[in-house]
Amino acid sequence: MTDPEDREQQADITRRLLYFLNAPLAEHWRLRGVLPSRGAVRIAVRAGDDENGRDFLYEIPNDTVTPYYVPGLLL
Repeated sequence: MTDPEDREQQADITRRLLYFLNAPLAEHWRLRGVLPSRGAVRIAVRAGDDENGRDFLYEIPNDTVTPYYVPGLLL
């Protein structure tokens, strides 16, 4: 993918995930942020309650999944 296509796909994924930002994805799972990366998008998730929670960073390559499917991957 070229850089403009990369940026367009990252923007599309970000728009789709803004609705879920800091909202529960599942019980004790919250979306914390969406970060751009070269050729991929990084998604930060918080698992657990505030005391014992852990943060995870998932990197999903742009050429693997279309933006439409990314929210479903997190559930």
